[in-house]
Amino acid sequence: MRRMQSLLFLLLLASKGNGLLSSFIRSRPIQITSSPSISSRNYGGIIERRTQQQFFASITPAEQDQEEESTTTTNNSNNDEQLEIDDRGRIIQGPQQQQEGPNQEQVKSATVVAAENSPTKRVRFMNSLPRFLLFGRKSDDLDNRIINTCVPNMINLGVVPIVNSVDTFWVGRLGSALALAGQSAANQASFTVFFLIAFLPTIIAPLVASSVANGETEEAQRRVCESLFLCSALGLVGTVALTVFPRQVLSWLVLPSDAPAMDYAAPYLRWRALSMVPSLMSATGFAAYRGLLNTVTPLKVSLGTNALNLVLDPLCIFAGGMGFVGAAVATAVSELVGGLTYLKLLLR
Repeated sequence: MRRMQSLLFLLLLASKGNGLLSSFIRSRPIQITSSPSISSRNYGGIIERRTQQQFFASITPAEQDQEEESTTTTNNSNNDEQLEIDDRGRIIQGPQQQQEGPNQEQVKSATVVAAENSPTKRVRFMNSLPRFLLFGRKSDDLDNRIINTCVPNMINLGVVPIVNSVDTFWVGRLGSALALAGQSAANQASFTVFFLIAFLPTIIAPLVASSVANGETEEAQRRVCESLFLCSALGLVGTVALTVFPRQVLSWLVLPSDAPAMDYAAPYLRWRALSMVPSLMSATGFAAYRGLLNTVTPLKVSLGTNALNLVLDPLCIFAGGMGFVGAAVATAVSELVGGLTYLKLLLR
């Protein structure tokens, strides 16, 4: 009986001692000194999977020496990191320190130097301006070429709507609303047929640019000649259709056959159709010079022909007594002069 009481007393004492020991360990977090690579690469998975007692029981001194040797060969850093572990084996303190290698430092320094040496957008814009606006500063060749190419092209494209508005102004001075309606309908039909054929001059510019870049001048000339021939043939078909069947074309595209403006649109379209072939020749010449990065010559031709149209409009409408049809005649004559000018320049 006494032996049983002694055995129960010893078991009770052992259980109380074990509880005191575990509460002491939980109240005092354990400090571990290790390198960053050991804590993150080798012990990270063990800390997550095991409790504190199993963790310390599984790590032997021999394994610790082996891990320290492998860490010394892979990491040249001598700065140790303090990690604090709670009772569940989780890291609660000590952020890791990341160090950059020499290659990253070289790349970073090179990037900083390149950013410092690269010009800003404002500097590049100022350098791309024409020379008389630079006040002695040197301009960039590429930006200067882009500006000299796009600015004349923009002006050339902006001249055509202005001239068309001037035609409308002079026709409006006649005081007839039906004349204005007939002019608008005829211009719309003419532009529709023109742009159905004008795809040929559009594809000439990249072909000419490619041939000239490869040093094949004869190939570029052949492409331009083919475009002139096809544009002349298709433009002649369009001219015949618009001249002989103006009412049918207008009824298909714009106006009803019994519209009051049909009597004004049909004669205007007949005269306007005479400029179909010269307009296509001008478009071919413009595309060829654009392929050569020469947009100044087309701008000069466009300004000359549109100035002629502006002069002929009041003369044909009022002085010539042709009425609203005089605007179509002035446009046809100016387009004919422009087409012949381009043909002369291309034959050089």
